Amino acid sequence: APLAAHARRVVVVGQRARKEGLEVLGRRRRRPARLLGPLCALPRSNNLPIQSSFSVLAIGLLGMVASRPYFGRDLAHGVWARESEGGTPTVSYFIAKELSQAFIMLLAPAAFTLMFYSVLQPRALMLDMYLLFLAVTFTAFGFGNLVSVVADERASLLCCIVLQLIFTMMSGVTPDLRTLYENPFTWFLSVISFARWAQEAYVVDELRYYENLYNLTTTYEMLMYQSDADQYDFCIRNVLICGGVAHACTLLVLLGKKVLDAALLGHRLASRLVDQ
Repeated sequence: APLAAHARRVVVVGQRARKEGLEVLGRRRRRPARLLGPLCALPRSNNLPIQSSFSVLAIGLLGMVASRPYFGRDLAHGVWARESEGGTPTVSYFIAKELSQAFIMLLAPAAFTLMFYSVLQPRALMLDMYLLFLAVTFTAFGFGNLVSVVADERASLLCCIVLQLIFTMMSGVTPDLRTLYENPFTWFLSVISFARWAQEAYVVDELRYYENLYNLTTTYEMLMYQSDADQYDFCIRNVLICGGVAHACTLLVLLGKKVLDAALLGHRLASRLVDQ
């Protein structure tokens, strides 16, 4: 009888242990199923657009703020008016100011690229990143010059910050390009935004070093980017076109100011002759 009772107890304990073991095994088998969602969602959470957006925002603000004094200070303190009255050609004055900005245009993206590589350590070549940041700096200087000749010295700083934020908002991070392209107005702002093309150049240049490891077709489709071999060069050209237009508009505004000042001076002289 004691042996029978002991045997029954052993059987009950064995059945209980087997039941608990099956439950633990079932939980272990279900655990990958719970992790399957985050693992499948990992390719969708791409950090490259966010990195490129903050990088372009930083170098863009640096360029716009640094370029304000070159033209704005002369206009504010009457240097441009005296140079214009003295017979200095506007084009020569503009070229001289542009050449005086060349050193900081070359140095600022180099320093930013070194800090950028030490922090993020991307796979793209340092030369490609430097050329991208150089194009962004050139464009940012163009818009900074344009703002400085249109607005006064105090308001130009606020205008530069707001303008760079608008360019960043239209770059396609939040909201994305699909949302921006639904409206013709936001589509136009996105197309003329140099931050949108700089961001695409950054992402495309970085992703081509992952093509042998991952299937990037879905990533390109989600971002609405092109995966062509020359897409990086195409985006860089668009950034430079935006900068060239901004620099050209700065020259046109200076020419317009000179014509307007000459017209006002002629009107004053005519008024004095009439009074006499």
